[in-house]
Amino acid sequence: MEQNKNRPLFISNFNEKHSYVSSGGGERSVPDRNRYDHSQQLIDIYREILVEYDSIQSSVLDKNEGIYLEVLGAKNYDLIVQSLEDSRKGVRLLNIKEGEDVTYATIFLPNDNRDFLLNKILDYQTKPASKTNDSPKNLKLVNSIESIKLATINAFWNEDIPTITPNNKVWCEVWLLNNGDLYKDQVLNKLSLFTERHNIDSNEDKLYFYERIVCMLKLDYNDMISLVHSFPYLAEFRLAKTTTAFWTELEPIEQQEWSESLVSRTIFNEDSNVMVTILDTGINNGHILLKEVLKDSNKLTHNILWGSDDHNGHGTLMAGLAVYGDLEESLSSTNNIKINHTLASVKILPPAGSNEQKLWGDITKRAVSRIEIEEPKKDNIFCMAVTSNDYKTRGKPSSWSAAIDSIVFNEKKLFIVAAGNIEPSLTQNYIDDNLTSEIHDPAQAWNILSIGAYTNKDITPEDVPPISSCLANAGELSPFSTTSLTWDKQWPNKPDIVFEGGNKFSDTHNSYDHEALSLISTYYKPTEKLFHPFNQTSAATAQAANFAANLQYEFPEAWTETIKGIMVHSAEWTDAMKSQLNTAGLTEKALSGLLLKTSGYGIPNMDKALYCLQNSLTLIAQESIQPYKKDGSVKMNEMDFYELPWPKDALLSLGGENVRLKITLSYFIDPGPGEIGYKSTNRYRYASHGLRFDINEPLEDKESFITRKNIHYQDDSYKSGEFSSSEKWLIGSDNRNRGTTISDVWRGTASELASCNFIAVYPVGGWWKERKNLKKYHEITRYSLIISIYTDDQDVDIYTEVENIVNVPVAVEI
Repeated sequence: MEQNKNRPLFISNFNEKHSYVSSGGGERSVPDRNRYDHSQQLIDIYREILVEYDSIQSSVLDKNEGIYLEVLGAKNYDLIVQSLEDSRKGVRLLNIKEGEDVTYATIFLPNDNRDFLLNKILDYQTKPASKTNDSPKNLKLVNSIESIKLATINAFWNEDIPTITPNNKVWCEVWLLNNGDLYKDQVLNKLSLFTERHNIDSNEDKLYFYERIVCMLKLDYNDMISLVHSFPYLAEFRLAKTTTAFWTELEPIEQQEWSESLVSRTIFNEDSNVMVTILDTGINNGHILLKEVLKDSNKLTHNILWGSDDHNGHGTLMAGLAVYGDLEESLSSTNNIKINHTLASVKILPPAGSNEQKLWGDITKRAVSRIEIEEPKKDNIFCMAVTSNDYKTRGKPSSWSAAIDSIVFNEKKLFIVAAGNIEPSLTQNYIDDNLTSEIHDPAQAWNILSIGAYTNKDITPEDVPPISSCLANAGELSPFSTTSLTWDKQWPNKPDIVFEGGNKFSDTHNSYDHEALSLISTYYKPTEKLFHPFNQTSAATAQAANFAANLQYEFPEAWTETIKGIMVHSAEWTDAMKSQLNTAGLTEKALSGLLLKTSGYGIPNMDKALYCLQNSLTLIAQESIQPYKKDGSVKMNEMDFYELPWPKDALLSLGGENVRLKITLSYFIDPGPGEIGYKSTNRYRYASHGLRFDINEPLEDKESFITRKNIHYQDDSYKSGEFSSSEKWLIGSDNRNRGTTISDVWRGTASELASCNFIAVYPVGGWWKERKNLKKYHEITRYSLIISIYTDDQDVDIYTEVENIVNVPVAVEI
């Protein structure tokens, strides 16, 4: 039967607030020690360090205001880092590094409290924990420490340590402590005096975070030694980043008549409130396909000396796909087309050479600010395929990715960023290179949509030699796409989703591009030719921006969190993606975890994003939550409990037929960059907060579900483990709960699902809770919850029953 296409139902007032107490984490793992021997060894080391420090200070030009120490944890155990800091005494935890099996923490002790750690060790040696507890005071902290040493330059590098030599200055990001405006001024004044006295070059770029200031200094080895010995606000060193290029120079075929035909069939909605801003090399809006969507006043530049025109073509190529999506399909069609968004451009790359070493996060923030001033009322979607591959992030935040996370959290703007590219190998088993080539900076950012590439382009034209073949089969991961398989598990799964990025041919000698395996887009020199091949994750990212713009226009009431969530919610993996990776017969959950780190949640589907068929249903809730509160200490505050409008009668009529329930939770975090404890087991975290979802199990009533999710309601009669159906989830909580867009599919019978209409959204830990000195524990944050039911029965109507419930008018008392 012909099915109607219904829109997703936005719901409100179906949730209630409950006080929330979480189950908390497990005990920290620390070794057993001989109390006296261990403490005496650390005391002797500590006193030797102080002698060495005093000797160094007697010979330096600028005396430091304190001492930097590196504390080493016990091998294969936790280091109890939270006890290494006391901001009231000026004792600061600067960074934490995770070795293969050892944790390292760098701390700063002011001169008047330089015995802070020594006193803790002395108390451990001689004092009981309390009057009622005979165990040593500071037991966990001291038992977790293997050794202590005076911090050197290496202690401040939180990436692969480069070779830094005397008399060879290189641009570095120098991360400094921050603690409010007065403190910030004090730090920057001290830095200015220091750089002037030591003849160190700096630039005006600065990035400000809650506990960090990031600046750019040109340093050699001796400069770094001076900073460590004499500057009291140092936290980290990182190398400055440079960017990679994303364009190829293949010969296209000019097709002037195609463009004219397309323009004649296209209605440009100039009144649309939706705009895509491309941060790239500029855009040439003289192109016939772009001039109606990009006004001269919306062509901006980071540096006025660069001009705003595209100087090498990449930005204009991005523009063609951001406007039209698959441009080749639009050109070859005879249908009318409507473009419901406009373009803006901010040029962030110079026309000649490369940018001087700068803070790319600062450049990005300035670019966003420029267009927001020009078009303050637009629903602006930012699109960027400029990335850096200078060092391996392993998923850790950088100043660039953290700056973008901050923009998104504060401005509530959607940011779409390319995952970055690899050079495909010559072998047909190219996927091995994908699995070991990691996502580029800043695509590890939590709040963005990171875009990878798949391909459906596998047709071999006649001009290709017979010995050549496509690297990828249709539906597989593109040979260009990077992945997050090598990252530690506490970082988000990236990319988030994938779009078409093209393919490559290979023969026995090399691999090469061909226009038959690329997309086609707009060329920046339209007087020479109008079209040019375009591929890689740049092309995929431009298409993602087009998809997002269409969604935002169709759902003007949707929050940015919702648009991000719908794109993920509508995505699916292809069978080709699954078979490509499942060569070793993986379990379903293991394969899902692998797919998440290579292809994200898959390929978004516009029909699924926009419509519900009669035999499907999508509900969208946009709500706010206060994760924490201060009641003496900082605690969990509340969870949202949903009793959803549900097609119970329709589901019960299907009985034992299989159905699917998909849930996606989308939110933004407030970033806390600086490597003070990215290990998932300690309290110092990058994310301000985390959110999770769960549903009640079949036959689990409302009271039982609320009690299971919330210790606040549990008493002595409560039995844990009574309800569990983790096998029904496709991905599982261990794989999905990473990042700010989490999604999963529950599979069961219709009769089971009929009673599963209770959903809880609840907080987990973050720095808003743990860093209570920053007083962010009362912050309220937004989230979007998207729920879909899918059945295979074409005749059942699960939509109308719920629509009637949602649309019942609320009685107003007069």
